[in-house]
Amino acid sequence: MSIKDIKLEILKGWGRTSILRQSIRILNFMSHAKTQELRMITFPDIVKATKSGDITSDLLATIAVLTSDKINVLKTRALFHDDDGDEYEIPNIDIEKARKNGGLPHPVSGIIVEDFDQYIIPYFEASSHFIKENKSA
Repeated sequence: MSIKDIKLEILKGWGRTSILRQSIRILNFMSHAKTQELRMITFPDIVKATKSGDITSDLLATIAVLTSDKINVLKTRALFHDDDGDEYEIPNIDIEKARKNGGLPHPVSGIIVEDFDQYIIPYFEASSHFIKENKSA
């Protein structure tokens, strides 16, 4: 699906709503970003791109659309930032297991961190599909 087709699909599914407007702003931001910048897109990046001023329920709905299997523009990712200031990429499946089990093993020490949510930094990465389509546009 081309970037134009992605925009049309969002228009078809969500009409002329804030989700469409914010999606187009995010897609435009991503279209002009360098490939390296697309590997880590943070909430502040998205807030700036959408000019929303803050993380709102509409913005979260927009992100849900862009991360959906149908649209497939963004992939969710997470970093674990420990007390020593070190950061480790954590697979989504490990976070799911941690929520189920009540703790996340520290990536190096293995010590279970029960309050792991306060150490998680969510971010997004452009999907390989988006990167491919963006290069060919």
